[in-house]
Amino acid sequence: MELRVQRSRANSGSMTMCPRRPSLTGMVIVVCVSAGTYAQWQPAVPNMIVSGQDNCTRVLLRVISPAPGSSPTVGVLATLPQPGPGGCGSSNLGISARFLDVNYRDLYVATSEGGLSPTRFWRMSPSGAVGAASLPVGLWPHFVDENANYVAATFQGVAWVRYDGTVVRTILDQSIWFPTVVVEDVDTVDIVLFDSTYFRRVSRSGVVSGPVWPTLPGGHPLSIAFDPETGSIVSLQHIQYGPLPSQYYLGILRLNRDGVNWAQLWRPAQDAKDFALDRDGTLWLVGGVSLHHTSVSGSSMGTWSLPYLTLTFSGIEGWHDVFIEGQNNLRGVGTAQVGSRYHLFLSAPNEGNLPYQVAASLALRPGIDTGYHKIHLSPDGLFAASLSNATFFQGFSGVLDSSGSARASIEIHQIPSLQGARIYLTFVTLHSGSPDGISAVSNVLGVSVQ
Repeated sequence: MELRVQRSRANSGSMTMCPRRPSLTGMVIVVCVSAGTYAQWQPAVPNMIVSGQDNCTRVLLRVISPAPGSSPTVGVLATLPQPGPGGCGSSNLGISARFLDVNYRDLYVATSEGGLSPTRFWRMSPSGAVGAASLPVGLWPHFVDENANYVAATFQGVAWVRYDGTVVRTILDQSIWFPTVVVEDVDTVDIVLFDSTYFRRVSRSGVVSGPVWPTLPGGHPLSIAFDPETGSIVSLQHIQYGPLPSQYYLGILRLNRDGVNWAQLWRPAQDAKDFALDRDGTLWLVGGVSLHHTSVSGSSMGTWSLPYLTLTFSGIEGWHDVFIEGQNNLRGVGTAQVGSRYHLFLSAPNEGNLPYQVAASLALRPGIDTGYHKIHLSPDGLFAASLSNATFFQGFSGVLDSSGSARASIEIHQIPSLQGARIYLTFVTLHSGSPDGISAVSNVLGVSVQ
């Protein structure tokens, strides 16, 4: 199936002639983008939020558009309150988890206060205002699922928690011991985690399997992410090859469901502590006082220096967490079940007032490659219906408000054949100046219909 963007001609100044919905001609999807209405398009370079600590000082930076060949603009987003008595100087006094809240505006962070368990949670607005958040002590929140629950690691398992702090469900297993990194496999709905020794899978029915993949000798995962392009889990690891602290490789592992371990090892950016997987498949790595942009194969796409933290105690740990800000994001609200309406919340903070298009399909692959963007949806019958049926798929096309937000919904009660299916959704923002008419592509949201 081909995605073709048709640019309308301006009519009477700012008036344009565009059909309300995309049209389907054979296997060609025609999306109309108004011409002459928007400013010149530029490829989006995402902003980064970087966090770090220097003993008692915990700081979040906003790194604005670190484009290759130029220096980024760096500003302090927020400084977290200092820990309680006895916390200063602890090696565990860091930011242990961070993700966008259900409203895609505020940043959630969990902090360790001198012990193994994070005891304080913070919610930060885009302006940097810091407030305490109500999540139970002893949980490490890692992401938000399709039902708008926070998915958090516990000491021996996984918990689902509502925004008000109510624990919805927990899965505990004695084989799990202190999970440090947690991610959702969007294909299977499994939770993939790494505890103190092994990678394990936790199904939504509560079945724990593993170890599913071995780690490399001396390796320990720093961060993991799901890659919709291949369906694999990408893991960033330090792999020790000698007795000295400096004797390690930085390793990228692709962990496939058949258990095959593929590793790409390289030795630049040895100070990396965390990574973020960009929508274009590249990696942003942070560590020490540097921010690196690289391909998965290890080819450098740029390195930028970050400011040193003010020394308040002794030594410096530097920057050790990175989060991509301002990308197109799609999230579900509520439970997708036959007999109800499933609500979607679209957020594209850098794309305000642009037209958008949501689409759904029954598979992630092979995907649609426009030559400039990759849409991780299969061009199947559900995909075509989601583009053309405004009765069942409400708000799937429209214009974002000035803040880059919009809402949509699926009338699941009118499509009983979806019961038991796993569906995938994404949205694109459109711009007439882009070579393929697409400004940016959102994450893929996997939804299980009950």
